[in-house]
Amino acid sequence: MDGVVDMTTVPRLAAALETAAAQTAGPVIVSLIVAEYLDSHGVATLFQTATRLRVSRRALYLVAAPESPVGGILRAVDFASLCPVFGSVDAAVGAASESVT
Repeated sequence: MDGVVDMTTVPRLAAALETAAAQTAGPVIVSLIVAEYLDSHGVATLFQTATRLRVSRRALYLVAAPESPVGGILRAVDFASLCPVFGSVDAAVGAASESVT
């Protein structure tokens, strides 16, 4: 996702998450590296997706630069207690590869 993740863009995020979850059996990786803002609607959508994936023994892996505003929001809501948050796409892909083997 890029730009702003808020109540106006959450439907697009939710649709993308649903499609990604349907197309893979492993973890779903969401990069928020270029996202400038994440509001409570975006956080709620990510929480719902992570919870739904956990029920089916899968995972949501988030990618956000730790020093970015989005990284700060994810820390503030303790998102890492629900699913892994990585600082780079490469790290998330590596972790996903390890979880499949």
